[in-house]
Amino acid sequence: MTREPELEELTREDARFVEQLRSLYGPEPLDGARRTAFEARLRERIARPRWPLALIPAFSAAALALVVWNSLPGQRPATPSPAVMANRASAAAWEDVLFEGDPTQEQAVSAQDELPPDYKAIELAFLDGV
Repeated sequence: MTREPELEELTREDARFVEQLRSLYGPEPLDGARRTAFEARLRERIARPRWPLALIPAFSAAALALVVWNSLPGQRPATPSPAVMANRASAAAWEDVLFEGDPTQEQAVSAQDELPPDYKAIELAFLDGV
């Protein structure tokens, strides 16, 4: 694997810039007590058991089992479907307009046939029967 020549060596100006960044953004040196406390905390954290990571495969398997269990076909509880009551006259009028009418001609469908009774009440309440 070859490296590009421009990445192999830094120019003197680039090297100076990198050193300046290192000095500005480097951590400040710790005194003896703080350094000892930091190293103790670091060793403690490294030595801490990582049992939660061991549970990830178990939780993944449980989630997969739940998905499979819920996707199996079975007897579902009967849920009542919403009942839609259509006015036969308005349905017939719309059927005539949609399937047998001339799309270039404006069809004469009364405003009373356009809306079911529930929506007629809403129209009267909010739109004053417009």
